[in-house]
Amino acid sequence: MHRSSSKTQNRQTSGGRVRAAIVIGLIVGALTVLVPTVALSQAGARHFPRFNGKDITNGSLTGADIKNKSLTPADFRGSVRGPRGPAGQNGAPGAPGQPGQQGAQGAPGTALAYAHVTGSGGVDHAKSVAGANVTRSGTGTYCFSGLGFTPNNVVASPGYNGTAFSAIIGFGPFSSCPAGTQVTVGMFGLDGGTHDNDFMISFN
Repeated sequence: MHRSSSKTQNRQTSGGRVRAAIVIGLIVGALTVLVPTVALSQAGARHFPRFNGKDITNGSLTGADIKNKSLTPADFRGSVRGPRGPAGQNGAPGAPGQPGQQGAQGAPGTALAYAHVTGSGGVDHAKSVAGANVTRSGTGTYCFSGLGFTPNNVVASPGYNGTAFSAIIGFGPFSSCPAGTQVTVGMFGLDGGTHDNDFMISFN
């Protein structure tokens, strides 16, 4: 009986030691997991910086990465253009500007000569044409001679003083103009006849 009791005690003692070893092993294992985790958490708070634009790959973020309604109109200023608004009202007229400076005098005209000839053959408002250069040889017929240049092109237009409606020009003497006439001008009315009338003439 004594021996059996001793064996039973030994078994109980040995089983208690095994249980104690298992409990201690579990505690040590838990500490092995918890302590590094806490240390990493504390180290992360000290050593990992905040994310900024340099930590994000360009073009990697999408609309799904942005929290809804977290952006404001200021975030889009200068980057996204909205629809065109309606046209505004016209502004009030500005004050008149200052008068411009007078331009430079233009180059002289290319006409060799010009004149206003009266119905009686007088000359005024002329350049390089004098009264001595014009002779009224008959009704509505005017002869130009003694000009200091050779006419190449002549244009004449009837004035208001008379009943002529067109001017016919010829180089040389025509109708009643004498020899030596350089240009003959005939002033014609609607009846087909010549009429005394003033006219403007230009020579080139």
